[in-house]
Amino acid sequence: MMHAGSEATRAADEWPEEPAAVRLAAMQASLCATVLSLGRVVAGWSLIVAVLALGLLVLGLLKWGATDGATIEGLPGWLASLGFAAGAAWYDLRVRLDEQVFRIWAQRWCGADARPEADMQAFDEARATILARARGVPTGAPRALDERCRAAHCLLLRQILFVGLQTAALAGTLMLIAWRG
Repeated sequence: MMHAGSEATRAADEWPEEPAAVRLAAMQASLCATVLSLGRVVAGWSLIVAVLALGLLVLGLLKWGATDGATIEGLPGWLASLGFAAGAAWYDLRVRLDEQVFRIWAQRWCGADARPEADMQAFDEARATILARARGVPTGAPRALDERCRAAHCLLLRQILFVGLQTAALAGTLMLIAWRG
């Protein structure tokens, strides 16, 4: 007796997908990878802001070491900015991974023997195997390409949000110090 999942796998192996659908999937994956590449620009800005916050924190520590018991000016803001930088870095890693996956898919699906559904299923199985060993995560239902692109774009938006919060924490702290100054 065959399970429904094994029948779908057999069907995907025996009948190639429609050429127009494959071309569309390749273009969609390419476009998704291109949009996700914007995460590199966001990550570059995050690095600049993080280095500035870290430098100001070090200057504050040096100034604090030169005085007797004074508080470090702007410490909560510098730490908040660096904390948001850590969150932005996490999302940057996730965005870069997805960018590479979509870029690889776009390249693979340009050939005559392209099978997007089979590639996505193999990716899901590999991911589930790795995550199951690491955290005991159950395998999920297969997702369509457009759903994967939307999820990847949400990761990019979260990265942008964290960089925005990181920048706001730094700018707010600088303004507060200038106002008190």
